[in-house]
Amino acid sequence: MKRGRFDVIDDMLQGANGGTKKTNLMHRANMSTKQIEGYLSLLINKKLVEKYSSNNGDGAMYKITKRGREFQATYRQLKGFII
Repeated sequence: MKRGRFDVIDDMLQGANGGTKKTNLMHRANMSTKQIEGYLSLLINKKLVEKYSSNNGDGAMYKITKRGREFQATYRQLKGFII
């Protein structure tokens, strides 16, 4: 079964819980580089995910925001009504 847009976003938000690199997020969400770039841009612009620098200098990291957790909880609740 093909995942819908909101399912992909839910997978990405779950993967960003606790912070992760883009490559790890890409693997967790099972997405291509092109796909992850588009979705990350959307999630950052909507303030569901934030980009930050890691303490050890490994580069950019991404983590879910409070707004992202709220979105995810609401989405899962709505999905529960449908399924």
